[in-house]
Amino acid sequence: MTGTNIDESAYLRWLLKYNPFIHLSSESLKSVGNFHVWTETDKAFWNSVKDFLENKKKNLVFLVGEFGSGKTHRLRLLYETLEEVPCIYIKVDSQDSRDVMRGIEAALHSLEIIPARHLKKVILSLAGKKSDGYANDPETAAKEAASMMNNREEAILLIDEIENVILNNSKEEAKAFTKYLISLYNALSDGKMIVVACIPKAYETIKHMLWGFNPPPTVIRVKNISDEEAKEIIDRRLKLVFDFKKQGSIFGNHFLSKETIAELNKISGGNPRKLMQLFRNILLTAPSLDDKEVKKAIRSLSGIREEIEKEEKETPKYEEYLRMIRTRIGNRKYFSLIEAAEATELSLTDIKSVLNELRARNLVVKKGVRYYFTESALKLAEMASS
Repeated sequence: MTGTNIDESAYLRWLLKYNPFIHLSSESLKSVGNFHVWTETDKAFWNSVKDFLENKKKNLVFLVGEFGSGKTHRLRLLYETLEEVPCIYIKVDSQDSRDVMRGIEAALHSLEIIPARHLKKVILSLAGKKSDGYANDPETAAKEAASMMNNREEAILLIDEIENVILNNSKEEAKAFTKYLISLYNALSDGKMIVVACIPKAYETIKHMLWGFNPPPTVIRVKNISDEEAKEIIDRRLKLVFDFKKQGSIFGNHFLSKETIAELNKISGGNPRKLMQLFRNILLTAPSLDDKEVKKAIRSLSGIREEIEKEEKETPKYEEYLRMIRTRIGNRKYFSLIEAAEATELSLTDIKSVLNELRARNLVVKKGVRYYFTESALKLAEMASS
């Protein structure tokens, strides 16, 4: 597995059972419940869910946040938590609106063929999920999908990463998907809920088209985590491998001050995934984990980051990009444009340029909307992670 050498050094250095920060994405976790930290964003999100469960009125929620802010994590927590309402989770990994609509129809078909007691979660990747007799017209396709949901007294549809279809296509494609979403929601009866997760740029792209909803949608913007929430996120992970004292952020016998936690959160920009990435690096660089040494490691990492950013502006490190993407997707040999942007923390424009250069160097090939690693790329990624 890519990145094993880095993680092994953490195990050997601190005698860990495993690196508690190795899984930065919720997609890598078997369950997110033990890792979840309740935030202000969660209060708003779960209030919407609570209102739906109590009133049974149909509802549409947009969960809007940057990469790494916890959108997928929250969707997973929802379908892992609810027992009484069938949940369908869709990760949009296609840039073709027609494929996305076909995938949603295929997923919703499970509402008809799977007994409700077995329908706590159905996770589908859209690629290759075709449906015979599918209607190309967004409104017609939406009505067909709504009819499948309406056959159930209650159902929740979770649609994740719609930026893939909104931002990587023509305006016509974005309009077609938005028209489909509006038509789907308006055709639903009460007792149905749709939650759509996306990055801010995707929501801003389509919000001017969201005028046909009845009732209007709820928009929940994922806030940056507070210093106290950052402390709890770190503590939750460390408690899995270390014994803690009752108070404070304790690592063995060492105490991380509020000031240090605040500095970590500031550097991370209030982003949970970036916070965990930073602390994973601290595990590898700090000679000990008392507050003074961690502060030194933070300063060192901040300086290294500035140098790397400066150098990358001049000469991109393509091997490092390969490693970052490989770490993000695990053992899969293919990835989407959105996954590459998320892994490298580059804009869609910049990652397209990087991927074009990687294609020119015969390190990746593009087939349809997917990118595939070549054997040379896999070797470079392993070298970059060692």
